[in-house]
Amino acid sequence: MANNFQWPIPKWMATLPDIEREPALQRFYLCLASVYASEKASAADLSMRLGLKPNAVNVMKTRGRVTGETAVDLENLLGRDIFPRELFRPDLFILPE
Repeated sequence: MANNFQWPIPKWMATLPDIEREPALQRFYLCLASVYASEKASAADLSMRLGLKPNAVNVMKTRGRVTGETAVDLENLLGRDIFPRELFRPDLFILPE
């Protein structure tokens, strides 16, 4: 992956306590993924493109957590250069140097 790309973090997120920041970050990335997945920018469309139930991405957004398998599926669907699995699960995957 060229340049270890990572999305810029919104300024408001920096004010969150550490325990709230990671779930908020995951919700942010899922919203961006929905925009990239379809013209409607719909979480339901993204869910279906991932082969999941229509409400699956909304459930993940509510929980602020993506499974490791879904992180890989998002990367495969949307492209590693923009949405690497490490964005969604930095606890499971490490960006290469």
